[in-house]
Amino acid sequence: MENYTIDRAYAVLASIDTMGTQVKFHKDGYWYKYDSLGLEGVAEEVTSLLLSCSNIKDYVFYERCTINGKKGCRSRDFLKPHEQFITFQTLYRNITGNSLADKMGELQNPENRLQYLISFIKKATDLDATTYLYHILTLDMLTRNPDRHFDNLGIILKSDGTFRFAPIFDNGQGLMMNFHITPPILEDEEKEQHLSAATISGSFEMQYAAVNKLYTGIPVRIDYDKLNALLSERYPNGNIAVDYLRTSLDKYKNLFCEKEITQEIDIDMER
Repeated sequence: MENYTIDRAYAVLASIDTMGTQVKFHKDGYWYKYDSLGLEGVAEEVTSLLLSCSNIKDYVFYERCTINGKKGCRSRDFLKPHEQFITFQTLYRNITGNSLADKMGELQNPENRLQYLISFIKKATDLDATTYLYHILTLDMLTRNPDRHFDNLGIILKSDGTFRFAPIFDNGQGLMMNFHITPPILEDEEKEQHLSAATISGSFEMQYAAVNKLYTGIPVRIDYDKLNALLSERYPNGNIAVDYLRTSLDKYKNLFCEKEITQEIDIDMER
């Protein structure tokens, strides 16, 4: 595992939703962040390995590392020159003056919330968010990410004034790696009882079911054999995140199992 020494001059104070702030660093086209709530760097890297063995192509790859001797992870900046990332929450507030999270709370069920969200994004940007949300809510069901809120979902305003969806990023609280919510001392069943989704429902399965009804494209597929080989190579002794992912993949194998995924990824981050 690499250690990167980053001067404090590159530090950026970032919000962690309702849990306060954390120090991140931005240097030479990479973001670096410390673990703050558990072992987020492990969750980010393991989730990246999962995505690299899937047919989901637009995501940020995270490398587990140490930063100034502290555990964390790094990832490439996904913005090109003169681009701007706009969260769904910011987009909604800029247009309506109100909170998107509050609006979701006014709607009665996941289906209505999803349809409202897709309709709003379409009107605001001319983008169809169905595939974007299908990929993300599928991933969150597999990894049990409790932190997929409207500030880590978003679009990118390109230099020509048009929009594209941001890649999937910020997966560090999944796979039972937020120790404030799912302490390691608990068994998996107990951890599940402490978790809830945070996008269009408190249930990961209900979120997936809602978006799966609307989605008409190619289903998510995962090369289980390739993924198991990668996990065994990089984590030969396993850990909480790897063990939970394998349990989850086994649970949903009938939905996502596919052996032939042609996607290459540089898991060494081109060091």
